Amino acid sequence: MNVIEVENVSKMFRLGTNTGDLRDRFGSLFSRNKSQEKSQEEKEREFWALNDISFSVAEGESFGIIGHNGSGKSTLLKLITGIYKPTRGRLRTQGRISALIEVGAGFHQDLTGRENVYLNGSVLGMKKREIDRRFDEIVAFAELEKFIDTPVKRYSSGMYMRLGFAVAAHIDPDIVLVDEVLAVGDESFQAKCMNRMRELRREGRTIVFISHSMDAVAALCQRVMLLARGEMLTIGEPADVISSYRVSLAADRRRREHTAAGTEEAGPRSAELEILEIRLLDADGRTCDTFNIGDQLRLECTFYAHRRIEKPAFGVAIYRSDDFYASGVNTKFDGHRLAAVEGRGKFTLTYSSLPLLQGGYRFLVSAFREDNTHNALAYSQIPFDIVGKTLSHGLIDVPHHWEFGSALASSAERSLTEAEATGALIGATSGHTLAQTSLGAGGNA
Repeated sequence: MNVIEVENVSKMFRLGTNTGDLRDRFGSLFSRNKSQEKSQEEKEREFWALNDISFSVAEGESFGIIGHNGSGKSTLLKLITGIYKPTRGRLRTQGRISALIEVGAGFHQDLTGRENVYLNGSVLGMKKREIDRRFDEIVAFAELEKFIDTPVKRYSSGMYMRLGFAVAAHIDPDIVLVDEVLAVGDESFQAKCMNRMRELRREGRTIVFISHSMDAVAALCQRVMLLARGEMLTIGEPADVISSYRVSLAADRRRREHTAAGTEEAGPRSAELEILEIRLLDADGRTCDTFNIGDQLRLECTFYAHRRIEKPAFGVAIYRSDDFYASGVNTKFDGHRLAAVEGRGKFTLTYSSLPLLQGGYRFLVSAFREDNTHNALAYSQIPFDIVGKTLSHGLIDVPHHWEFGSALASSAERSLTEAEATGALIGATSGHTLAQTSLGAGGNA
């Protein structure tokens, strides 16, 4: 049985106005003789936050909604709760709804935590005897036993949000709507929030879950929907939809980077050596900027030495999009000693199986002299993305297998923890090969 049904729902807001206010309503009484067609100016002020959305959620199902900021996720949840009404389409829900959307929104600043538990609980539909029965559990969950009789205006933002979440999470609902509120408090409290969501799922509650944490979505949800610019792109298995989302994130990031600075970000031009071009190639030799976990990747760098450079060296580093240094190799440390370069040259660096987990990265390519590695002759960088369906997290995908006694067995290759993965990667130089081609006059190993 479906407890949420959304059929061809669209939601429009009018920019720069308070849609449906008294002035609009009174104005409409005196405009019946005017043309019913919208002016061009009115159409330009229309913003469609959602456009023709259809889906259903079964009783007891955990359903995730993901997408970029502004994709319409929160608007959709507010439609389900009844805070907004759809401009078009039909929406039906069955059962008592608990909405963890703006936790603590109903708190009165001058009242104590205790008083606000009763106030907020009643606003959310709880009866006094129900709040009485759950009061100690709510306070303990929020970890505010010592401060429950203190006015909430003296609470920190974390205390305030914890109490709001605790009240909303202890309603006895049929449907739970969660919008990005699991970031409340420290890691310990966030884990407690996730455990509460799992408890509700085990109890057979229907959960609609919005989060930017793909790990949380994958752990909690049975199906996931991807929204983009108010439209539904896909619904399906968490791993598949999350992979599609990460691909779209990578594409958006590349568009922004290309608009701002082009495909490559070149370093300073040197009087001695200039990096002309960097290309990333897949296993078939095609230019590519998006690779799957474990794919072969070839980096080709074309340079020009304006004068003869004795004992040059080339380095290639990998940085994650948050500037975390993931890996670095260079010709000197790998034993490729070059006598000299002059004129146009090229080298190719091949990663036989790139173990990076999904995310955005960049290659930083540099040229320097062997005896002066701290001063680059030239450098340039190029972004790339790793995608994949794995739900592992951390930095790299380390092949391993599990073994179980009895009748259980597993040999799936997955990822280790981030701490293990990071330690395994930093300083490693294996798993790549360097090909030197056309290094210019005098270039040899």
